[in-house]
Amino acid sequence: MAGFEKEKKQIVKIIKGSDEFKAYVAAKEAAKADIDLWRQINAYRNQRTELYARSNGDEIYEKTDSFESSYAFLYANPVAKAYLDAELAVCRMVQELGFAVVEALGFE
Repeated sequence: MAGFEKEKKQIVKIIKGSDEFKAYVAAKEAAKADIDLWRQINAYRNQRTELYARSNGDEIYEKTDSFESSYAFLYANPVAKAYLDAELAVCRMVQELGFAVVEALGFE
């Protein structure tokens, strides 16, 4: 397991060195500079997570449209949009890593 710990640290180091992660850190700092904006971003993120956890099937699309419309003002704010876009880019990168591991291990 010691080798696995070393490899995990290496993967984290690579992610932290990526342009996507650097953009995320800069966007996060900019968003956190405005306390009210940061609270709104976190409210959006928390409610979005809850929405996805509690919805299933076709209803997710209807609920998502309504939910996203109620938070459209965040995407109109360039600082909030930059943060949310950067966060999504890092999440996708980590997700792709997970998919690659699952595929390489032959999980079905």
